[in-house]
Amino acid sequence: MKTMTKLMGLACVLSLLTALLSFYALGKMKDQSEDLSRISSVDIKGLDLARELNVSMLRLIRDEKNIILADETAELTRFMDFLKSGRATLNKELGDIDQYYYTDEGKKKIGKLKDVINDWLKVHDEILNIANNTDAVQKEKAQALSS
Repeated sequence: MKTMTKLMGLACVLSLLTALLSFYALGKMKDQSEDLSRISSVDIKGLDLARELNVSMLRLIRDEKNIILADETAELTRFMDFLKSGRATLNKELGDIDQYYYTDEGKKKIGKLKDVINDWLKVHDEILNIANNTDAVQKEKAQALSS
């Protein structure tokens, strides 16, 4: 009888230990689930927005080149309209991107990216001011500045 009582006690202790370990593991799994949720709702969206920002920049560069190469006023107007739309998209993306980079390192890198983009936009605007006509000499100046 004493052996049976000891075995029952040991079984109860093991069951209690298993239950405690299970609760601990479930708590850790909940933490991991919250981390994964944060990654999918914030971090990945930030990377997607950075990719979209890159695509917007490439479109602006393409439109800039098209404006430089445009020979007719109608083409110039069409490409300027594309450019205005692309610039609006770029400005929206630049405004939205801060919310996805919340660490000090992320904020620092996004700040540098914004500085580079703003410097490029100044040159871009200068190129557009020169190239926004059909004069061949002005187009050559814009092309040289764009290189």
